[in-house]
Amino acid sequence: MTADPAFWTPVVDRVLRDVAATTDLGTTWRFQHRTTEPDVLRTPGLTLWFGDDGPGEWVVPDPVLELRLPRTRFELPDLRDVDEALLFLADRVQDHLVDELHGAWPLCPGHTHPMRPAPSGTGPAWRCPAGTGADVEVGALR
Repeated sequence: MTADPAFWTPVVDRVLRDVAATTDLGTTWRFQHRTTEPDVLRTPGLTLWFGDDGPGEWVVPDPVLELRLPRTRFELPDLRDVDEALLFLADRVQDHLVDELHGAWPLCPGHTHPMRPAPSGTGPAWRCPAGTGADVEVGALR
């Protein structure tokens, strides 16, 4: 089953509020259903095309919902639990931003390491991995 954009819209909005509050990076986004995929394997500095006639496409068995940000995209799974979806997306966005910013994101107050998305008693939160700071609800970074 394909992921539902109506389910994911408030999840994306909430995670990207943290990006907008803590960076100067663009937070424009859109969903796209992908039903085909290029028949290509890419590695840095090298592109390998499969087939004798150049690039081809193969049909994805179930359409895939992608979240497209200015310089990346994420495949979104078919989830029904908001907390699970927030943790999933916060983790993916964090991985992207650490690479994009070449440093910790979101920066843990008083430390040099990033906070990590984790479940908390009040829902998904950014948490100090050393356990010395207060949790900040996902979507509430300042």
